Amino acid sequence: MKKNYVRVAHPNSLANLKVITNREMAKDYQKRSAESRVRNTEAIKALTEEFNCSAEVVKKVLASVDIKALDVIKMSMMDALSKQNYEDASRYASQLAEYEAPKLSRLEQTNVNKVEDLTDEELKEILKKEGLE
Repeated sequence: MKKNYVRVAHPNSLANLKVITNREMAKDYQKRSAESRVRNTEAIKALTEEFNCSAEVVKKVLASVDIKALDVIKMSMMDALSKQNYEDASRYASQLAEYEAPKLSRLEQTNVNKVEDLTDEELKEILKKEGLE
């Protein structure tokens, strides 16, 4: 079954096009296009070179500095704060708090007294406290 699609063009879609009326205009447009491509290529090369240089600097810095996980969390938090990304900053802060001030764990303490070590009076006293006598 063949579907018929209606192609609708925007009324102003062709308004931005300029009609090339002569050879000089065509050569001028070709020249501008070539210059633009050269500029774009040069910009891409420059950005790639800058990126590679900065990556090398980061590698050297990381190799020379002993960075720990806490330092990375702190830097990430500061970066998020500088970008006013408070959601990420609070997440990093909560992670950092777990390492800097760990929660005190509750120790369950159980006292075990052996019956052999107790006197008769001490054993009777413990039984009274427990309500078993």
